[in-house]
Parts: sequence; C-alpha cells; structure tokens
Amino acid sequence: MRNMVHSVGFPTYDDLKRIVHLKTIKNCPVTAEDVAVAEKVYGKDIASVKGKTTRRKPPKVTIDTVEIPPELKLNQQIVDLCIDAFFVNGITFLESISKRLQYHKADHVATRQASDYRSALATTLRLYMRAGFQVAQIHADREFRPVLTPMQDEYEFIPIFSSAQAHVPDAESNIRVIKERVRACYHSSPFKALPRIVFQQLVPELTDKLNYFPAKHGCSSY
Repeated sequence: MRNMVHSVGFPTYDDLKRIVHLKTIKNCPVTAEDVAVAEKVYGKDIASVKGKTTRRKPPKVTIDTVEIPPELKLNQQIVDLCIDAFFVNGITFLESISKRLQYHKADHVATRQASDYRSALATTLRLYMRAGFQVAQIHADREFRPVLTPMQDEYEFIPIFSSAQAHVPDAESNIRVIKERVRACYHSSPFKALPRIVFQQLVPELTDKLNYFPAKHGCSSY
C-alpha cells in the first residue's frame, strides 16, 4: 500500500478516509475523526480541488427589456428636445432632455467647436430614431445656431432658439439635476480627487441612471 501511494502521489483526504474506513492498513493509529479534523484545520486539498472540480455551468443571459405599450409610444412619437452645454471641473458635456418623455442624456464633448457638438447631437438623434421617435423641435440657446442650422434638413427638425440673454428652462433644470447627482457621487467616494477621465465616464453614467424609473411628470403616471 505504501508503494502504491508513493507511486501515484500523496493521497488526498478522500483517499485517507477510504483507507481508514476499509481498514486496509493494519494497526493504523489514524481515525476517521483525525482526517476530518485535519481537513478542517488545513482546508481542502488543493491538488484534489484543481484536478476533480468540473466546469461550472455559466449563468443564462436574461433579457429584461420591457416592451413599450403601442398606445403610449404612438402618443409620444413626436418629441421636442431641449439641449444645452454644461461643465464639470472644466470638462464639457452636451445634455438633452425631451419635454414629454423626460429622457435624460449627456455626452462628453472634446472641444466646444461646432463639429464636436454636431457629432454628440447626431448620436442623440439617432438614438430617438432607432426607438421609433421623431424629433420635431429642438430648443436651444443662440450659441447653437451654427450647430443646428446645418442639421435641420438632414434630421428634419425645427430649431427654436431662445431670446437674447435667456436660456431654455428645461435644459437648465436638467443641468442642475445632473450636477447634483455628480456632487453626491463624488462626496460618497473615498477619494479627495478624481481624474478627468473618470468624470468623462461618470457624468453620462449618472445621467443615464435618471431614466431607470419613469419621471414624475413624464408621459406616464405610473
């Protein structure tokens, strides 16, 4: 028995339990309780765990997307969008909110050039189009005239600019809500400072979380 054990390697706890139980070794002072205590003290046999553990079945991919009722979607198919730019620690973002749907969105903008604003806004418009909505009007400050004017024919919307020295109320309110969430998240973190790239990802992520539940004064009362 000793030669067999040395030829195949050091026995595992299961082997020792089997040897003790079958009493294959005469006058063996080791009992089954001794093997159990050793397993509790030293833990599982690593070689046995690595060699005998089978691959676990991966969890199933579940889709928790809820289909929007056709009646609700039909009544809200025409969307009026409000946009504006805001800054977090000097980083520029373009935010948008739809008046009836109350859908919040924020995108990081590399520079304040019209081309970067157009790229971020085009991403937002395509998002609504894929969902089956049509953006009919976009309310913005006058600084967005160079951005919206070249895009209105392509995306078929009407730009509506605020008067001089005025702002879009829905967009300004949305900015305040987003900044509140960012400040709350920052103060809940254990760090005194965060790098710029963290804010570039944090602001859109926190803005998207505002859409997890229907807005209080949105398209649905539930």
